[in-house]
Amino acid sequence: MKHLSITSVLLSLLLVAGCATAVLNGTATGSKDYPAQQEDSRITREVRMAIYRDGLLSDERIHVSTAEGIVTLRGSVDNRMHTNRAVEITRSVQGVRGVNIELVLKDSL
Repeated sequence: MKHLSITSVLLSLLLVAGCATAVLNGTATGSKDYPAQQEDSRITREVRMAIYRDGLLSDERIHVSTAEGIVTLRGSVDNRMHTNRAVEITRSVQGVRGVNIELVLKDSL
């Protein structure tokens, strides 16, 4: 009986270790592929910096997020020219596959 308990404990530990390894390596079901996540982070960072450095948009409140290369721009801008400029900047960043525009004009708030 004691031998069976030790065997059960060892098997349980091996199973847990295997699951932890799968999660850390990004191979567990439902986990996002790590290189893609890293690429999305890079794209988000570059878009944010480009918008921040742009003289026209530096004062605008634009939130940037990226999922699978698709960038979403949220927030409020002064006018349509600012919206167009934000989209233009976003599309110029390498790796951007598309742009979701969820920007509203400050006048309409």
